[in-house]
Amino acid sequence: MADAAPPPTSGVVCKAAAMTTSDRYRTGAEVFSNVYTTTASDTPAPFEQSAMEHLFAEIWTRPGLTTRERRLMILAVAAAQGNETILKLQFRAGTAKGDLTDDDLTEVPLFLTSYIGFPLGVVTNNVARKVAADRAKGER
Repeated sequence: MADAAPPPTSGVVCKAAAMTTSDRYRTGAEVFSNVYTTTASDTPAPFEQSAMEHLFAEIWTRPGLTTRERRLMILAVAAAQGNETILKLQFRAGTAKGDLTDDDLTEVPLFLTSYIGFPLGVVTNNVARKVAADRAKGER
């Protein structure tokens, strides 16, 4: 049996790949800056553009959940994965933006440890303690 020929292409270049600041990107970038302590790029790479246009412009703007509730879910997922980078990002942004309190830096790891297990709970608690220590020193 001969190899099948590749499907023909339309010759149309994906417009999204060439776009840098669509309305959806700008909407997503605004939401992103409300959620995190940084801003989106004026000249995004394709991955950042996709994140802004889909995750932040479409998913984060859906009704029904507050930013705090979304952030707590992200923390739960990151804790279950042992993802220190995302834990640190969420704890820092959450406390800086007022979605999380200093008490949350103690209570979230304590609560999640019962569900994710002690080893991952230690990782989560260590990151939260580091963020709390940085806040106590005036670092954000």
